[in-house]
Amino acid sequence: MKTIRHLRSRWILSLLGLSVIFLGIYKLNQYLTLPHGLIGKYDANPYWYGNPRYVTLDSEISSELLKDHGEKFPENQFSVE
Repeated sequence: MKTIRHLRSRWILSLLGLSVIFLGIYKLNQYLTLPHGLIGKYDANPYWYGNPRYVTLDSEISSELLKDHGEKFPENQFSVE
Protein backbone atom coordinates (compact mmCIF):
# COMPACT_ATOMS: atom_id res chain seq x y z
CA MET A 1 0.00 0.00 0.00
CA LYS A 2 2.84 2.34 0.84
CA THR A 3 4.44 1.70 -2.57
CA ILE A 4 1.24 2.65 -4.43
CA ARG A 5 1.01 5.95 -2.53
CA HIS A 6 4.65 6.64 -3.20
CA LEU A 7 4.20 5.97 -6.94
CA ARG A 8 1.04 8.06 -7.06
CA SER A 9 2.73 11.02 -5.36
CA ARG A 10 5.74 10.76 -7.71
CA TRP A 11 3.39 10.66 -10.68
CA ILE A 12 1.50 13.75 -9.45
CA LEU A 13 4.75 15.63 -8.78
CA SER A 14 6.05 14.71 -12.23
CA LEU A 15 2.84 15.87 -13.85
CA LEU A 16 2.93 19.11 -11.88
CA GLY A 17 6.58 19.66 -12.85
CA LEU A 18 5.84 19.10 -16.54
CA SER A 19 2.89 21.49 -16.33
CA VAL A 20 5.12 24.19 -14.89
CA ILE A 21 7.74 23.61 -17.58
CA PHE A 22 5.20 23.76 -20.42
CA LEU A 23 3.59 26.87 -18.97
CA GLY A 24 7.01 28.52 -18.79
CA ILE A 25 7.76 27.62 -22.41
CA TYR A 26 4.36 28.96 -23.49
CA LYS A 27 4.90 32.29 -21.71
CA LEU A 28 8.46 32.57 -23.00
CA ASN A 29 7.24 31.94 -26.55
CA GLN A 30 4.66 34.73 -26.20
CA TYR A 31 7.35 37.09 -24.94
CA LEU A 32 9.88 36.28 -27.68
CA THR A 33 7.51 35.98 -30.65
CA LEU A 34 7.81 38.82 -33.12
CA PRO A 35 4.67 40.47 -34.46
CA HIS A 36 3.53 39.20 -37.85
CA GLY A 37 2.87 41.38 -40.85
CA LEU A 38 4.42 43.60 -43.47
CA ILE A 39 6.03 46.94 -42.76
CA GLY A 40 4.16 49.60 -44.71
CA LYS A 41 5.95 52.91 -45.33
CA TYR A 42 3.39 55.50 -46.41
CA ASP A 43 4.63 58.57 -48.32
CA ALA A 44 2.53 61.71 -48.74
CA ASN A 45 3.23 61.72 -52.49
CA PRO A 46 2.70 59.21 -55.29
CA TYR A 47 6.41 59.12 -56.24
CA TRP A 48 8.12 57.35 -53.30
CA TYR A 49 10.48 60.20 -52.47
CA GLY A 50 11.29 61.84 -49.15
CA ASN A 51 10.77 60.39 -45.71
CA PRO A 52 7.58 58.41 -45.18
CA ARG A 53 4.84 60.20 -43.29
CA TYR A 54 4.35 57.14 -41.13
CA VAL A 55 5.37 53.50 -40.89
CA THR A 56 3.04 50.74 -39.71
CA LEU A 57 3.03 46.98 -39.33
CA ASP A 58 0.14 45.87 -41.54
CA SER A 59 -1.19 42.45 -40.60
CA GLU A 60 -2.86 42.00 -43.99
CA ILE A 61 -2.87 43.38 -47.51
CA SER A 62 -6.30 44.56 -48.54
CA SER A 63 -8.01 47.32 -50.46
CA GLU A 64 -9.89 48.30 -47.29
CA LEU A 65 -6.63 48.83 -45.43
CA LEU A 66 -5.25 50.98 -48.26
CA LYS A 67 -8.50 52.95 -48.32
CA ASP A 68 -8.24 53.60 -44.57
CA HIS A 69 -4.62 54.72 -44.83
CA GLY A 70 -5.32 56.79 -47.96
CA GLU A 71 -7.95 58.85 -46.17
CA LYS A 72 -5.20 60.23 -43.91
CA PHE A 73 -3.52 62.01 -46.82
CA PRO A 74 -4.69 65.14 -48.60
CA GLU A 75 -6.41 64.45 -51.91
CA ASN A 76 -5.80 60.73 -51.37
CA GLN A 77 -2.34 61.07 -52.98
CA PHE A 78 0.12 58.64 -51.40
CA SER A 79 2.51 55.80 -52.14
CA VAL A 80 3.26 52.66 -50.17
CA GLU A 81 6.61 50.94 -50.01
